[in-house]
Amino acid sequence: MKSLLSAIDRLLIVIVGILLVAVLAVVSLQVVMRYVFNAPTVWSEELATLLFVWFVMLGIGPVLKHQEHIKVEVLTELPSIWLKRLLHLLGNLVFIIVFAVLGYYALQLLPSADRQLMSGLSMALGANVQMSVLYWAVPIGSAFVILFGLEKLFEPAHNSAPELDGER
Repeated sequence: MKSLLSAIDRLLIVIVGILLVAVLAVVSLQVVMRYVFNAPTVWSEELATLLFVWFVMLGIGPVLKHQEHIKVEVLTELPSIWLKRLLHLLGNLVFIIVFAVLGYYALQLLPSADRQLMSGLSMALGANVQMSVLYWAVPIGSAFVILFGLEKLFEPAHNSAPELDGER
């Protein structure tokens, strides 16, 4: 199971890297077309937004897995090892609960998102691109956050807080 989660993590990191490069390329193209050639594109803003949302939502899971998210340092510097572990556990529980609720409500929005089009992309591609392509990022990204949050939650107690390694 651990190797499957590591493989998913590596795959997500590669996808997130590709999405970041794509966002930068689209935004750069948009700036050049608008300010150098005075011919703005119709689709670039929508595509950049779409890629950025997917970038963020798919990136949150690996960030949680590697414990690279923002923390309140004052609380992680507490002298009690057990209090640190408790805060670490509670932090992971909060991630799981928040993203479970977020993913649930995002799924509820999908039917209405299917009835909306991303007009710029639809015109550029000559095919209907539904807004749900954007909205799907939230439940899918939330599922990865929950998956990695559960992994962190059920790690052995001695591995549950990485900052404790030298304090046994």
